[in-house]
Amino acid sequence: MNLIDLKELINRLKISRSAMYAKMKAGLWPKAIKIAPRTSRWFCYEVEDMILFMAAGPTDEQIRSKVASIHAARQKHVSIS
Repeated sequence: MNLIDLKELINRLKISRSAMYAKMKAGLWPKAIKIAPRTSRWFCYEVEDMILFMAAGPTDEQIRSKVASIHAARQKHVSIS
């Protein structure tokens, strides 16, 4: 399971740090997972999935729905463990 940090994520997406946080706040990108008190990361497979999804030109509501499904899937994995 590979993880990606914020620096690598914004480099991949070619957006600023503040734009990334704005997307997360607006529900247009999945929130990072906390792996330590001051360390957050994203799953690489979620990032790749979102990039492919975004390439199709979805509406903001479709993006929010996708983000909600990613967050729900994370919860499902936590519940199983």
